[in-house]
Amino acid sequence: MDIIQQLFPLPPIPTLQQAVFIPLALFTAVCALLVVLSPNLFHNALALVGTLFGVAGIYALLEAEFLAISQILVYVWSISTLITFAIMLSRGMMFGATSKTNKQAGTAIDGIVVIGFIGWCNFVSARSKLDVSIAVA
Repeated sequence: MDIIQQLFPLPPIPTLQQAVFIPLALFTAVCALLVVLSPNLFHNALALVGTLFGVAGIYALLEAEFLAISQILVYVWSISTLITFAIMLSRGMMFGATSKTNKQAGTAIDGIVVIGFIGWCNFVSARSKLDVSIAVA
């Protein structure tokens, strides 16, 4: 039983900050993927607003209140409004229909694969450093 507990230790109980960070980081990552993968330009802008709000939340968790407020005021409020109005006002000036497929999906999938491979390598290297002297004895 000791060998099993040593090979598969229970994770520690997350703190409140970790419990808030994990969903916030997932929200930010999903919104960032939607910015890249959504074929609709207006949906990309809305996902960008979500991503910027998530980054502001992460700044707040890091106790960088000035950066969080600046992120919301400058990027979320000003830049996102400007991007949204530019999309709405220039939509009629575009020639031809927009593409129904997004050409950046392959790049996003490649990035996900690379990040997953790095995480897997980290997991394997952490497991190889476990003390298995009890199993040998």
